[in-house]
Amino acid sequence: AEVFIAEVDHILDYPRSMYPNTKLIGGSSASPSKPLDGDFKKFVDGSNKGIIVFTFGGAVVDLPPYISSKMLLAFQQLDLDVVWKVNITSPDPSRIMTSKWIPQNDLLGHEKTKLFISHCGKNGQYEALYHAVPILCLPIYGDQKYNSVRIKVKQLGLFADMRTASADELTSMIKQIVYDSKYAENMKKASRLYREL
Repeated sequence: AEVFIAEVDHILDYPRSMYPNTKLIGGSSASPSKPLDGDFKKFVDGSNKGIIVFTFGGAVVDLPPYISSKMLLAFQQLDLDVVWKVNITSPDPSRIMTSKWIPQNDLLGHEKTKLFISHCGKNGQYEALYHAVPILCLPIYGDQKYNSVRIKVKQLGLFADMRTASADELTSMIKQIVYDSKYAENMKKASRLYREL
């Protein structure tokens, strides 16, 4: 082959040897955000302390009840508002907005976004990196556990097993990422380097 194209980059990934004809295009789906509109704009504009964006990408909208109830318990212990891509009705729509679809990239690019909760698939990871939003990774399958460990090692966020972590443990991890400034600072530095390369 004349050129090898790899969906990785040196900011998120670990160093590795490459052939000279390898072109890295990690995060090719990441892009500038667009202004929010409709219900999303209204909800985010009304948030005083900031928001959490929670989605498992395009693949998962329905969660087992024991997981969704655990997440709701965790969110109710926070002073942040939540935009959550899930197929349930919010018990508190003034603080937790649920929807079967969300404008993920545009929410991540909003200045009020403090945290991204994700399964840590490649696209979401790079969008969070592009917009400098720390991540709480809740991996489900495939490369997501590897991606999640990488996020923790690079101190861009933390990860947990959502099947076994308690609501209190999830709340504690969210607070740690949001209120320990090292995660936001590390993500801002990584984002700046990523955009410059």
